[in-house]
Amino acid sequence: MNRRRAAEPRTRYRTVRFTPAEDDLIARRAAEAGLSVAGCLGNLGVAWALGNSLTVAGPEDDPQRPVVEAVEAQSAQLRRIGNNVNQIARAVNSGATAALADEVLRELREAIRRNHAVMDGLLAKAVRRGS
Repeated sequence: MNRRRAAEPRTRYRTVRFTPAEDDLIARRAAEAGLSVAGCLGNLGVAWALGNSLTVAGPEDDPQRPVVEAVEAQSAQLRRIGNNVNQIARAVNSGATAALADEVLRELREAIRRNHAVMDGLLAKAVRRGS
């Protein structure tokens, strides 16, 4: 399994040297696992840096991943809220009817409510775990 796409681009490169025998072994094992050599080494490096066993397939196995994904989802929701605020400003500046502004405000309130519910759930889960 390949690592999931990162939120930010992977722009850093590292050079690693292997003997031909080591390289052949890594390439063979990576292929058996359905990975590229770079993906395999990336998985192992990140797993090790996270303090996980080197048998971990990749960062997607990190127990904190659901929290990270939820925060990323909330960031996307906040961007949508910002878009709604921009729609309200545009509607007000263009003299649009109050009904349009009311509709956008309803959507905004619902997005904020969902955002609070998810964040409350994450906080409750963190408290239960003792994080």
